[in-house]
Amino acid sequence: MGEPETTIQGRNYKRPKLHKRLRDPLIDRLRGIAVVLMVGFHFLVDIDKVFRFVPGLMPKWFWFWGGSLIGSMFLFAAGAAYFIQVQKGKTKKELAVRGLRIFALGLLLTGFSVKFVPSGPIWFGILHCIGFSMVLGTWLSSRSLRKLLSLAVLFFILGGVTEGFRLPTQGLVWLGVRGPVSLKMGDYFPVFPWTGMFILGIAYSHFRLSKPIAESSHLRNHSVEQGLGWLSRKSLMIYFIHQPVLIGLMYLFSLISSRN
Repeated sequence: MGEPETTIQGRNYKRPKLHKRLRDPLIDRLRGIAVVLMVGFHFLVDIDKVFRFVPGLMPKWFWFWGGSLIGSMFLFAAGAAYFIQVQKGKTKKELAVRGLRIFALGLLLTGFSVKFVPSGPIWFGILHCIGFSMVLGTWLSSRSLRKLLSLAVLFFILGGVTEGFRLPTQGLVWLGVRGPVSLKMGDYFPVFPWTGMFILGIAYSHFRLSKPIAESSHLRNHSVEQGLGWLSRKSLMIYFIHQPVLIGLMYLFSLISSRN
């Protein structure tokens, strides 16, 4: 196999294959911060909505914009990391299979939420969107930077268009088209517009890899940087376990408080 070929500003050139352990420190920081915000966000949600320790703590705007910000960070980081994996030599088949696995985890989460959280099931959440976007990425990763940016804008525009549609079926909720009944979903990131953030992440790495990725030893050895890097690498695991851990701890706290 030859070196990865990339199109920048209409010109094709051979980009050297990246070292298999190379990571973009900016993306690790972004995803690490997103993990911290996600845990903090759900901590507040559990205090307010689940255990009602402080009812009304979170205003509606915070619920929407907080979740949207965190989801945007995860999707952007996923897209950026995806393109880096392509440049490291991962095949499209390998990345598509990984995307399908992540999508399958999303489906498991859907089944769990339907059974145990029927008031706010997850029909198409962040894992569904990342998994779908990774499969789509097998086509996206070979597009030019200009086309990637244009596609991202198109997805954002289509998101605004689909938001206004109402159909007699819920079957297109994954595209952002609402059905006859307004569903209350605890985690909702439809393809339009959210895959646009994944595409922006690919575009970022497309541009970023045109220059050497370097990190000073000062940053590399900084405890905060190391912590964010670890959170980034373990983000999928943390996504699955943080809510059961938070809810378990709060349940214990409620039991202890009720006895005092």
